Amino acid sequence: MPVEFPLRHATAAAPVSGAWISDRFSVFFHCLSRHSFDRHFRMLRRFPSRPPRLTLFQNVHPFYFITFNTRHRKPALANDSIHQAFLQFCLRAESEHAIAVGRYVIMPDHIHFFVFLPDQGIRLSRWVGQLKRAIGVSSIDPFQWQEGFFDHILRSAESYSQKWDYVRRNPERAGLCDNADDWPWQGEIVRVEF
Repeated sequence: MPVEFPLRHATAAAPVSGAWISDRFSVFFHCLSRHSFDRHFRMLRRFPSRPPRLTLFQNVHPFYFITFNTRHRKPALANDSIHQAFLQFCLRAESEHAIAVGRYVIMPDHIHFFVFLPDQGIRLSRWVGQLKRAIGVSSIDPFQWQEGFFDHILRSAESYSQKWDYVRRNPERAGLCDNADDWPWQGEIVRVEF
């Protein structure tokens, strides 16, 4: 509902006070900001910051390539406590929920891994959030996670081997080791056959 004010004119006899002007500007900016706020949220509904997740077809067992980062790429992950927390969480996920984490590489500021989820039960976003929480709690050096994660559904054994070959060479390309096989924070938890 618009706010109406009686019209006042400035004359030599009755100058306009500063309070009157500031009241008019505050109402104007309030309406403007409310309009902008409403428009902003209408746009968010139409264009969300992340695209919606695809729904999977029946009888499809998704096999994902996942990557997530620390906030501002803080190098806090490549150590034994993080590695052990990652291994324990993934082994428990296998025994309790039939979630199979295959090959993985833990870099100083991000983690790559391959995971096979059952077609029913747990959502990927919830599971990755729990994994991030478990890793964060076990860290000696406090850090924050970057919001969200990257996921890619693998469609063939060729895609899996190409991605793994690229990922396992990350430490070598980053100059962290001379040979990718020498990187201590990598491995395979469950042998996943495509």
